[in-house]
Amino acid sequence: MRVTAATLAAVVAASSAADREGTIPAAVLTYDGRRALSRLMIERYERLWSTHPYRFFVPVQKKDVPPSFFGSRVTLVSAPDKGISATMIKLIEEVKRVYGRNAFVLFAADDKYPIHIDPSLASKVTNKVRDPTTTLAGIHLGCFRQSTATRAACKLERDAKPWKLRPCESFCKCFYCHHYERAWFLEAFFRYTLKAEQTGAIDHPKAFDLFKQRAMNHALATRPAGSVGEGFVAAAGEALVFEETSHKGKITEKTLGCLGASDAMDLDPRYLPAVHFNINPNYTCSWNHG
Repeated sequence: MRVTAATLAAVVAASSAADREGTIPAAVLTYDGRRALSRLMIERYERLWSTHPYRFFVPVQKKDVPPSFFGSRVTLVSAPDKGISATMIKLIEEVKRVYGRNAFVLFAADDKYPIHIDPSLASKVTNKVRDPTTTLAGIHLGCFRQSTATRAACKLERDAKPWKLRPCESFCKCFYCHHYERAWFLEAFFRYTLKAEQTGAIDHPKAFDLFKQRAMNHALATRPAGSVGEGFVAAAGEALVFEETSHKGKITEKTLGCLGASDAMDLDPRYLPAVHFNINPNYTCSWNHG
């Protein structure tokens, strides 16, 4: 099935009304060469939290991708430029069209996927996001479990009882971890990093870490009139646990085990550990609580 401009427009039109009815937009940072990873991420949300409130906005480039490839709660967005900033701007423009600039957006990069979700705790965060009286600019979902630099601090956050939202020091850690930001904030953030990409100052995804504080300051300093959102918090408590899809640019064995051979071969070859590889049967998508 060929995805044409008319097909995309029809999908968007059919989903727009539903999008505004209690759902939360999720902007999926991905591109066609990694679409197996974005599908894995969405599928894990569906399996671990079947009542999740997300509508996933997924970018597509030139490849033929049927809308059903990613699932039923998905809106495809034409994004010819697969650069990170350009892709995110396209997604946020579409989110703003449907939900408005003050909507909270789940920033869901395809390099993380959930392996555990506590629906009760996760719902506490989404209830905060849906609350029209919430004045926050961003809510981060705690720490990425595999982090080594902040392992002790992350353990304290994960084990926090009772569940709480704690203020971040400036901008929350782990930019690529899934988190909520206002649509206007994300758009301004990525318009700033787009200029850095165009000049070559950002030439690799990891380089975004060097610019996130400057991009955040720019977004807050240039906020549009009437925009809502002040301050950033992180959710303490193990509501969600994420696995990393790749390490040093190569897909991990655990992710290969989650994908299976057929989906793995759909990836851009540069992400595969070797031309010929074996799927380790001991790796699954299950969570070893430890």
